[in-house]
Amino acid sequence: MVRTVAKSETDWGAVESLVEEIRVTTLNLAIAATKFSGGSEARASVRKSTSDLVNLCLDTVNRVTSVLKTAAAGEAAREVDSEKYLSELETVEINIRDRSKQIMELLRGIDISDPE
Repeated sequence: MVRTVAKSETDWGAVESLVEEIRVTTLNLAIAATKFSGGSEARASVRKSTSDLVNLCLDTVNRVTSVLKTAAAGEAAREVDSEKYLSELETVEINIRDRSKQIMELLRGIDISDPE
């Protein structure tokens, strides 16, 4: 379904703020991933899964930023395949949620008293 979306229908400032929040959170995740150094297999799994989540978040930020740049280019209206775009974002959201759950399970298996 392709429909015309007027620029005024979307609060692009709020979307931009959300994207910035995601960027900061992603940076914090990247920093956290580096702290899981050491030789244990569990820590290596957490580091890899967190790095994968960071990459997924950054990809999402890049996609949303592209839409924001298009809107900021001054177009009063643009063609949007809304179903396709929303479907892609829903898939990304599910992937982020699944990866986050996987990381939580891995974290539960790490002995935090182990300084390794």
